[in-house]
Amino acid sequence: GGGEVDTEAFDITALRNPAAAEEFTYRRDIRPEVKLTPRHQTLSTLESIDVQEFIKQRLAEADLDPSVPPYDSLQTYAYEGQRSEAGSISSLDSATTQSDQDYHYLGDWGSRF
Repeated sequence: GGGEVDTEAFDITALRNPAAAEEFTYRRDIRPEVKLTPRHQTLSTLESIDVQEFIKQRLAEADLDPSVPPYDSLQTYAYEGQRSEAGSISSLDSATTQSDQDYHYLGDWGSRF
């Protein structure tokens, strides 16, 4: 990805899908033909929505959108082998002692900024 430090170049429009936003706009120049249903009847409509199909459709839209660059990439990590120069980090947790974690002495430095 772009990294956590890159906060100046962030653009929220990359996350927006204008086609999806148009689906939920309300027209004020015409009256709706469908009458509003009571709240308990709306639940049956919501239950009939195929969530899996909705997610698949949105995923396909995002995957096929040519205007959005691939901000993230797949990182593959493999076993380094016996002669790896990158040592094991499993001993980091066992190397610390309670005195290593005692930060009370920082109060002697004075007040915080």
